[in-house]
Amino acid sequence: MVHRAVARAEKLAAVGRLAAGVVHEINNPLATISACAEALESRVNEGEFKESPGVDDLREYLGLIRSEAFRCKMITNGLLDFSRTRASEHVLVNLGDVIASAARLLSHQQRSDNVKFEIETPADLPAVSGDASQLQQAVIALGTNAIDAMPDGGVLRIEGHRSDGTVLIAVTDNGVGIPEENITRIFEPFFTTKEIGKGTGLGLAVCYGILTEHGGSLDVQSTPGTGTTFTISLPVINSDGEPQD
Repeated sequence: MVHRAVARAEKLAAVGRLAAGVVHEINNPLATISACAEALESRVNEGEFKESPGVDDLREYLGLIRSEAFRCKMITNGLLDFSRTRASEHVLVNLGDVIASAARLLSHQQRSDNVKFEIETPADLPAVSGDASQLQQAVIALGTNAIDAMPDGGVLRIEGHRSDGTVLIAVTDNGVGIPEENITRIFEPFFTTKEIGKGTGLGLAVCYGILTEHGGSLDVQSTPGTGTTFTISLPVINSDGEPQD
């Protein structure tokens, strides 16, 4: 297990070094996309499209474009954390809000048309210390994988609950499942069973890095032909701002 953890750390560092070489090339067009969306939003708010019957949809979609462009920028910056330690400001995060926001963005993916969403988070879900954007990124990555595992449609369930000193987020699908021989490899960078052009194999590696940095963990249970559950575990924060025992 020690050798496997060292090898995984080395691969994650390699991802960071690769990302460092292209991050600016990616962020520049993202900045242009975001600026164009903001400009159109301003024109909508000024009433230029008030005669259009779809102005409300336009406003919503422009907001999504801008927020998703920003999230992409956060992803590229997050990849850099694999090659160097970078201080991040952790604050108290409401995981119910994180789950709700992630589910909203997932529901707007075109490939989710035949997927039913079931979201369950108790109102008294404890807060955790972390970066809300990164945690949302992790949930979205798991949700996207779940949707891809249900090509003919199905049910995506995202559930948050407390278990002793941890908060758990379970992302469950009733899709094709993961073959046993792939379970030990799914967190490796660039490992993917998807067709060329359909996946980079970075999603779970990024999740693993985010949750490790948050003092948490990511576990998986899967049965081929039945479905898969990924479970995020994060430490509960007490009134003093410290993880509970």
